Amino acid sequence: MSEKDNESGLQGAFGEKGTKASAMNYEHPNSDELKKKAREMMKPSLTGLSLWKVSELYNVPLKILKGKGNATYVAEENVVLVYVPTQATQVTPKLILDLCQGFRLAEQHLLGFTTPKKEDDVFTYASIMHAKTIDAITFMCKTVEELKDTDYYSILLDEVKKLGHGMVYKAYVEDASSEDMAKAYAGRQ
Repeated sequence: MSEKDNESGLQGAFGEKGTKASAMNYEHPNSDELKKKAREMMKPSLTGLSLWKVSELYNVPLKILKGKGNATYVAEENVVLVYVPTQATQVTPKLILDLCQGFRLAEQHLLGFTTPKKEDDVFTYASIMHAKTIDAITFMCKTVEELKDTDYYSILLDEVKKLGHGMVYKAYVEDASSEDMAKAYAGRQ
């Protein structure tokens, strides 16, 4: 620590080079409780439970972070990241859907369906990314459909629609072909 830092009283993470990212805590304060409750809520869905179990079997950690954003899987870190507003103390429908998406993205990677290289031509990159997204949304829809007998099904379905996936859900329920699922995803059905 520099003499200047000592004089200003700055210590620890706020030393001479500013805030150290490693010293900041981005994990949601209710992360453990939210994970436990979300798993229980997803348990009646064979698909939802399977997504949890694959993540555990292959040691893919789940991190619930403070903030807003979409779930993702970070292959380089082998971690699923889900964002929840800091003040949240209850599992939200968006959290359940984000978990489905994040876990499925991790499962895709484990199955060899990886993210394309940025050097790939734009059409190849877009095609693969859209295929991965449709697949993840389909698993989200499957999980929601399997939770049809729960008292929170209707709020999950409302959230699917709010996220813009209502047509994909409808296509899934109607056992649509892959082509029709893609059309629903593109908003052309």
